[in-house]
Amino acid sequence: MSEKTFFGCIDMRNAKFQGSIRNSTPDGLGIALNQDFLLALTNWKNEEPYGPSVIVFPSRNYLFGSIKNKKL
Repeated sequence: MSEKTFFGCIDMRNAKFQGSIRNSTPDGLGIALNQDFLLALTNWKNEEPYGPSVIVFPSRNYLFGSIKNKKL
């Protein structure tokens, strides 16, 4: 069966993900919004965020940066 990437929504443990999905997991550009309204716009690979990212905290503070090995 061939792998297909599509745009969709996934319910995660404490967040919702909307973006590119492959094999029922985040894969590619997407947005994650958790229950406290922390928002992350980033690329995803193997269910982990990586690369250039924008993170907006509930306090309205924000970070622009790059994620590598789960570190900003």
